[in-house]
Amino acid sequence: MTPKLTSAATALAFAVAAFVFTASAHAQGTNSGAVEKPKKSVACPSGWSSTKNSETDTSRCFPQGSISPKIYGKKESDSCASGYFEVYGVWCSTKRP
Repeated sequence: MTPKLTSAATALAFAVAAFVFTASAHAQGTNSGAVEKPKKSVACPSGWSSTKNSETDTSRCFPQGSISPKIYGKKESDSCASGYFEVYGVWCSTKRP
């Protein structure tokens, strides 16, 4: 391989590795702590609420218990990772809607 081709191949390999790492880390979701809503106007998915300790926060969702499904927010044009179901077009959840 020529030096330019080797450099391009190396850069491409790093870009692919970075994308895979970022996508899989994001897709893991969480079921502990607050999660920022993708849109303030959208409801929290099942097992989650905008209310914590009698205070409402319309910009975040809080798990309602230790059995809350794992969730993460997504762009409307994105699809959910394997094992996750789309909820309201902006959430991915391990619980089927």
